[in-house]
Amino acid sequence: MAWLEECRGQGLQVAIYASTLVQGGDLARVHPEWLSTDALDSSGVSQLSDDPSNEAGGESLFFDPGIPRMSEFMLGLLSESLKQLKPNWLILDTLRYPIPDGTEKSGTHWEQSAGYHLISRKAFEREQGVDPAVLVKEASKTREPLGEERFKQLRRAWDDWRRQRVNSFLSGVREMLQREHAGCRLACVGYPDPVYARDVLFQDWPAWIRSNLLDALILPNYSTRQDGEVL
Repeated sequence: MAWLEECRGQGLQVAIYASTLVQGGDLARVHPEWLSTDALDSSGVSQLSDDPSNEAGGESLFFDPGIPRMSEFMLGLLSESLKQLKPNWLILDTLRYPIPDGTEKSGTHWEQSAGYHLISRKAFEREQGVDPAVLVKEASKTREPLGEERFKQLRRAWDDWRRQRVNSFLSGVREMLQREHAGCRLACVGYPDPVYARDVLFQDWPAWIRSNLLDALILPNYSTRQDGEVL
């Protein structure tokens, strides 16, 4: 690859810039079974088109990080790209849950509606004894028998569970780099508002920095308006 050598000859550093969980249609068409759903089993599959030019935009094509096979595949894809290109940097974009359209707000709590793939739900249910989808679509029926405190605890646990799936994916990338590509540094594109990133997108980048999981963090130049509404 002559252009890579030309870049290095000019003193430039080379980076692979990779979308991770929010995917374009090409990879989603290959593995539609990995697309996430909401609590009502609605997914981005309906957004796929045989003609990519007619495909809907937005963030509905989201690979659920609670699916182990998906994470293994993505790590393998990244590793193969690193072997071929031998870059200085690996930059991960969209390592987060999707930015919801018209983010739902319940009281003072912003809701993340994605992540309800059946594999994720079953894994959480094995740990906590409750299907997280029931906590949303049958909230009025489950709140009373569980009790208010237990109901809120389970909702928080479900948020934490999904957040940990993103953390685990990043940890897997870091371990893969250390094991196979020690000369490559790792960066991530973070959502600028750290509270919204952690609580809605489950992208806890301040914790990633504290844990030395990243060599650099890239924050795009957009944030919240003065009235607090997310752009």
